[in-house]
Amino acid sequence: MTIYIFTALFLFAGSLSKRKDIMYKIGFIWIFFLAAFRNPLLGGNDYYEYSAYFKAVPNLLNWSSMTQSYFEVGYRFLNSIVKLFSNEYILFQIVYSIIVFILFYRVIRELELNDFERCVFIFSFFCFHYIWDMWVILRQNIADLIFWILVILIYKHPEFEQRKKIILVVMAVVIPTLFHKTAVVNSILLPIMWLLGKIPSKKRLVIVPIVSILLYEFGNPIYNFAVNLGTTYLRASYANYGTTASSFINYIIRLFFFVLFAWHYDREHCVQKKVVLDSLTMMVLIGSFNNILTTRLYEYYAVGLYASMALFLNSFKKSSRKVVYPIYGMAMIFIMMRFIYNFDGGTMFTQYSLFI
Repeated sequence: MTIYIFTALFLFAGSLSKRKDIMYKIGFIWIFFLAAFRNPLLGGNDYYEYSAYFKAVPNLLNWSSMTQSYFEVGYRFLNSIVKLFSNEYILFQIVYSIIVFILFYRVIRELELNDFERCVFIFSFFCFHYIWDMWVILRQNIADLIFWILVILIYKHPEFEQRKKIILVVMAVVIPTLFHKTAVVNSILLPIMWLLGKIPSKKRLVIVPIVSILLYEFGNPIYNFAVNLGTTYLRASYANYGTTASSFINYIIRLFFFVLFAWHYDREHCVQKKVVLDSLTMMVLIGSFNNILTTRLYEYYAVGLYASMALFLNSFKKSSRKVVYPIYGMAMIFIMMRFIYNFDGGTMFTQYSLFI
């Protein structure tokens, strides 16, 4: 646990230093190191499935001998390329980490945050979902990051001609699906996000929380219908997600940052604030269904949450920030510790170790 607290404090301190640009880069490299060279067992129960798959998959030169695979073709292709060089799973873990951190860096760059906001972004991400995203849900993590980048690019370049926009939209739906089948739902969710994006921020500030609370309390029939569709057309194992409740604390956190960002939206300086608000709107509404499967679906729109966390101090007067920010830092570290102690009874992540 010590190394996690040290890392979180270092990332937090980086946002307060005089050389935030350097501290951001050091912090980014450090959390990459933690992911790439960790003991593979820190991947949780999914490690056993992913490592067994890596051992079974043929290398790229023997691609034709690949039988029907449980995992998607993009993830299969990545395994097969690494298998050209080694049969050791740790090499795959390192290559995987290099790829996802390149994608992660691109996400932060495309959001056009300043140095302070970048430091807050990686601090917030590290405390809130770093272990889950970077160590556990490997396939979907790649799908999420690719989707985030493409959606940001769509919003970032409204001047693109229609043909380029269509290409980006198709890519945003198809490419993530090559790594995780759930991404196919973005063919429905992405147009919904654009429709909701036409609602002014002040109206959303009222409408979204009301709808969210109603869905949280009474949305089970809609959720069960969606799970039945997923079980029929995507994967039978989705039937296992029918009755497990999601975290109420995480729900409140998402709703809080939505309200805060929507309230301050008109005064927000971030040039990419539109994609932040729209994706956060989707995350809140999808996460309103009180079931664990929705935590997988709303991850495709989670960039809005982390960006709103990076920007949240803009909602407060300068005189208040010296009080608010330390409280925020302590709260995020508490959230991180709570996740580590609660995951798998606290036996999985508390003791960090390297692969050697």
